[in-house]
Amino acid sequence: MRSRQARAASSGEHSPRANCAASATAVKSGIAGMALQSYNAHLMIRIAVAVAVLLGAAGNACAQQEIRLWHAMGGALGEALDVLVQRFNVAQRDYRVVAEHKGSYEDTMIAALTAQGTGTGPHLVQVYEVGTAHMMAARSAVRPVWQVMAENGEPIDAKAFLPAVASYFSDNAGKLLALPFSVSTPILFYNKDAFRKAKLDPEQPPKSWYEFPKVIEALKEAGVECGYTTTWPSWVLIENMSTWHNQDFATRDNGLGGLDARLVFNTHLMVRHVSMLSSWARAGYFTYAGRRVEGERRFLA
Repeated sequence: MRSRQARAASSGEHSPRANCAASATAVKSGIAGMALQSYNAHLMIRIAVAVAVLLGAAGNACAQQEIRLWHAMGGALGEALDVLVQRFNVAQRDYRVVAEHKGSYEDTMIAALTAQGTGTGPHLVQVYEVGTAHMMAARSAVRPVWQVMAENGEPIDAKAFLPAVASYFSDNAGKLLALPFSVSTPILFYNKDAFRKAKLDPEQPPKSWYEFPKVIEALKEAGVECGYTTTWPSWVLIENMSTWHNQDFATRDNGLGGLDARLVFNTHLMVRHVSMLSSWARAGYFTYAGRRVEGERRFLA
């Protein structure tokens, strides 16, 4: 299954080489730190984020180099990232990473690209998987991670990561364009208070699709407007469903083996699954809120 990762890009078109060295050091530290961390996404969402070394982030060659890191991790994920940043800053005195939460994944990517050449942009930015093509096309704004590391004598081996993860952020030669940073998995959130109101056991959420209708019907009778929704529906409801049943979502190793991949999810399983969801939508059991994270607002309403 292709998973959403985080990648990091580096910037430095007008930056002194010292800042590139600083970025390389921070990236190397991140590799060691992230290997020990496992992150979950919020309401049924997968995050694709990579640390990218951005070009055009100005800096000076003074004593302690500042590394600006823009990211989209809020809540517990942001707190975990802050711990890694603090750990790095305490471990040495040459560099200081300043992490800044910039909002959504799309907002963070746009802000980083917009800030190019202003001297106020990030040296490292977290970009979600959907933004991979944009970052790869922004050649004047992003430096490949492998290049930054090589220029500063810090080798980085793509084989240290899961093949499916590394290949997504590598060029045709297998060199990492961005640093895989986190991998997310769909999580089912449910409202225990709403369960109690509907006289359902709050410790017994539905464990299969077949258990959903009875639960949602009880919730609706108790006045709950949105019984079930999701973020990133194509990923959660189609890609993941296919993977759970060992069926391909696309040719060419689910799209990881080449750019000429074709979608092949028009299978008996998925026709049945989408038909079921369609009937749920007509009955008011399933609420389609949008293609991305719009489902969060419906769930929290």
